[in-house]
Amino acid sequence: MRCLIDGRVFLDRFPGGVTRVAEELIPAMVGVGGQDEFVLGTTGIGVGAHGMRPFPGRSEGRVDAIDPYTKAHRSVPNKLVAFATWMRLTSFNRLIPGNFDVMFLPNLEMVGRPKIPYVLLVHDLSFLIEPRWFSAKTRLWHRVARAEELIRGADALLAVSERTKEDLVRLLGIPLERIERIPLGLTNQVHITHHTSHIMGKTENERPYFLVLGGNDPRKNAACAMRAFEELRKIVDVRLIVVGAGFKPAPGVTHIPRPSDEALRSLMREATALLYPSWYEGFGLPLHEAATFGTPIIASTAGALPETAPMGTVFFPPFKPHLWTQAMRLALERPTSTHSPLSTDWSAAGHIVVDTLRRVAKNR
Repeated sequence: MRCLIDGRVFLDRFPGGVTRVAEELIPAMVGVGGQDEFVLGTTGIGVGAHGMRPFPGRSEGRVDAIDPYTKAHRSVPNKLVAFATWMRLTSFNRLIPGNFDVMFLPNLEMVGRPKIPYVLLVHDLSFLIEPRWFSAKTRLWHRVARAEELIRGADALLAVSERTKEDLVRLLGIPLERIERIPLGLTNQVHITHHTSHIMGKTENERPYFLVLGGNDPRKNAACAMRAFEELRKIVDVRLIVVGAGFKPAPGVTHIPRPSDEALRSLMREATALLYPSWYEGFGLPLHEAATFGTPIIASTAGALPETAPMGTVFFPPFKPHLWTQAMRLALERPTSTHSPLSTDWSAAGHIVVDTLRRVAKNR
């Protein structure tokens, strides 16, 4: 089997959970692939050696991790690729030289109308569940990329959780036999040398803090954590650290738009608790990353979180900040550590993906 992998997920200047999953899943696929050949295809101008742009603030190991694959880069502006695939003038697999039996898409992307069978990994369907969680630009992107059509047209689908699998059936009518759930693992942890005093200053580091991710992303619902924090701050000297773009300054709140991997994990390790009041998640990988440090976690009851969250997670509805205030106060008084059941061994997921790709390639 000769498989083309859409490697554009590695070109994201500020990678998130989707990239972290790809960084572990794709090497696992290659590791179990035997005689199969995997080609990592990318497009774009000025993205560096092998078509890979260095990730700002991230370890070089992230780039080195993709070295086992054959790389194929097409120096075409990605805006032109987007236009050409939207107009159906070409497809992603036609832009990458070589003959392929099957294509693997680690996430939704603009690929046109592929001329070969493909397997798509679906992380969540939040763009269908509540479009208002996304900016006008992102909503336009989903339409231009023909996201629903891309999902329906896949020869096989992979889901990161049972909840995502159920959503594919419920919202798009995908037959169950076309969907396979893959078990996610943990991203290999970088060695932490940071202390939070290096990030926030020694004086600020003397008070306990709660950590919330997502910035002003409506789906991440940091507003719930903010309201809970404002009530807690009336009775306790405590801080809130918000990670993510666009969050407005407020008393007692430290905003860190884009920390490095090492800095983020340092913040997770030393937090009183991680707050995760999201309106919807297909999995919630950051919870498991925090749980590797035993950090207490307070999470939403929405989406896949009750299914996928680490052991010891405390759950509350994302629309009741007064309950989050109580939970935060309890975390200060009697912290309860969490534990992630996930392994850093991704081989089980790699086997499922490769077996699916082989089956699809054989039936083309």
